[in-house]
Amino acid sequence: MEVVVALAILGIGIAALIELYSLSLRSTKRSSDYSAAIVHARSYLDEAYSLPELSEGSETFDLARGFRVTRDISVRTEKEKAEGLKVYEIAVTVTWPPSGEFKLKGLRVFYEYK
Repeated sequence: MEVVVALAILGIGIAALIELYSLSLRSTKRSSDYSAAIVHARSYLDEAYSLPELSEGSETFDLARGFRVTRDISVRTEKEKAEGLKVYEIAVTVTWPPSGEFKLKGLRVFYEYK
């Protein structure tokens, strides 16, 4: 009887360790996906900052491991256009399976000399 009880306790302990290991693996994968999404988002935002001229619109890029980047560029307000300033809002959204999403926004200002 003591052996059966000892085996039951050992089985419960091993099951708990396996569950903790599984949870650790899922957390590591999630962290890795978020880190990759941040790197991709920052890269595509920096690319938009380096362009000599921006135009309104949306672009989508498919990347490795199921990551998809969408970059939306829009003029912020009409009032700022009238004053010789063009303020663009750049929104980068990174998605990945099964349901991950990360968004990053930035502004870029152009001054038109007259």
